[in-house]
Amino acid sequence: MIRKGTPKTVPSEHWKGRRDNARAFHEAARTQLTLLDDSANANPVISLIASAAIGYADAVTSRQKGIVNQEHHDTIVALLRSAVGNKLPPSVAKGLVSILKEKSTSQYGVRHGRKETATKLFASLEELAGWVERQLINV
Repeated sequence: MIRKGTPKTVPSEHWKGRRDNARAFHEAARTQLTLLDDSANANPVISLIASAAIGYADAVTSRQKGIVNQEHHDTIVALLRSAVGNKLPPSVAKGLVSILKEKSTSQYGVRHGRKETATKLFASLEELAGWVERQLINV
């Protein structure tokens, strides 16, 4: 059985706010990554990437099913898959999983995040964002 987390029912227009917030976190991550020195701690950028990814996923699930993931971010992919079925490309799902694996470490861990990691995760975010934007247009 695939865990889907604790979904929360949301109003019909909720997806627009989640999309807008995801876009803002995405742009903030882009800006901070551009300014990041190679030896700097990349955890704040990784955290922004994770927040954007969660927002994008919530935008799709709230638009499609009227629900968002409430607590267990590691189950977002399952909830997203339940919302769109086989429309979720494997590369997008894999990238989202990679981003979510770094979320807790970047926000609560003591290890400095690497710019190389942030750059790879940002590429996954870019792919996710493009796919989400297409999904939101085609609904």
